[in-house]
Amino acid sequence: MWKDKTHKSPPIIFFLAVVLVFVGWLAADSAEADEGINRIVSLAPSVTESLELLGYTSKIAGVTSYDPLREKGNVDSVGGFSNPSLEKIMSLDPDLVIGVSTFHHEILERIKAFGVGALEIEPHRRLMEVEKSFYRIGDALGCLRKAEETWHNVVVKLDKIRALVKETFPEGSPSVLIVVWHDPLTVVGGYNYIDDILDWIGIRNAAEAIKFTFPNIDRERLLLMDPDVILIASAETGMSMGVQDFLSEFGKLPIDAIKKGKVALVKSDLLFHPGPKAPETAMLVLEATANLYGKKVKK
Repeated sequence: MWKDKTHKSPPIIFFLAVVLVFVGWLAADSAEADEGINRIVSLAPSVTESLELLGYTSKIAGVTSYDPLREKGNVDSVGGFSNPSLEKIMSLDPDLVIGVSTFHHEILERIKAFGVGALEIEPHRRLMEVEKSFYRIGDALGCLRKAEETWHNVVVKLDKIRALVKETFPEGSPSVLIVVWHDPLTVVGGYNYIDDILDWIGIRNAAEAIKFTFPNIDRERLLLMDPDVILIASAETGMSMGVQDFLSEFGKLPIDAIKKGKVALVKSDLLFHPGPKAPETAMLVLEATANLYGKKVKK
């Protein structure tokens, strides 16, 4: 067989050429996936936070009324979280609208009917679903690898906070009940992403045995739980409650947390935004609990 011996490329040069072609193909593919997405409407604050961490803040054209991004910059509102306006969304000429299936399924289907890209995620149950939803956002934007790297950092931070919990409470963490609302009494149950975060860092959820997302409980169940700490989720905007609201309803119950004054407020924004800010949620709970015991978290 005839072989051309007049022109041979050294193996290393050939290898580099293949690598360069492959990298160029990846870059072109990523650019193509991202090229058509220049205007994004976020229908949930957790989606907005995900977009920010992925570097897409400048492409967010609209958010819901109480989204923190509205306070940071000039971003249009498309209405409330639970009832966004289809007319307002379409007036922003979006390339992609991202919402949560529990609240936005119907409106996202209508948006798809207009030929506009719509992504429906399901982050409101377990932490693994939050992770999956984050990857789906990254994939839709052509930056899945960055989403994976970002979530790896989430895991690393949660592991570090677990170590902080052990350092802060070497004798074992107190049980913590997180109250969502007081009438009816609604708490963070044992089947949601917040419970997963608490379990990861080693703080016991007093309501972990109730395998519902945000169950309603009665006074008898509260007495049986007898949590060491009660943290009340308080929103900066919209409906909210304070420690006094809770104590006016349950202050006379012989519960350890109430008797010892271990009841405090925590910002609900971090608690109820299921996204890549899970470490901030974990630190919020740890610091609030530590403060009630006169302890300082050594970061």
